[in-house]
Amino acid sequence: WDALRPYITKLYFDESWPLKEVVQTIWDKHGFSATPRMYKYRLQKWGLDKKFKEKEVAQMALLKKQRDAAGKESEFLMQGRPIQWDLVER
Repeated sequence: WDALRPYITKLYFDESWPLKEVVQTIWDKHGFSATPRMYKYRLQKWGLDKKFKEKEVAQMALLKKQRDAAGKESEFLMQGRPIQWDLVER
């Protein structure tokens, strides 16, 4: 798992590939066999979650509203990576 972590992170989190495609690509290119459930467990353990938590969204919305009222632009980061506000609004 550790040897493939950077590649899995790149595909799943950075490039937003569906988990099913990540599993198949890792199998095709590296011969590494694991079930989607095993991937989900490992991704959770690594803290790689593509979904926003309700509490995080509420906090970002409040902060954005305050900054908009002050005429300031906002950029949000999740796990050190910029996120798009339209994804948060969904």
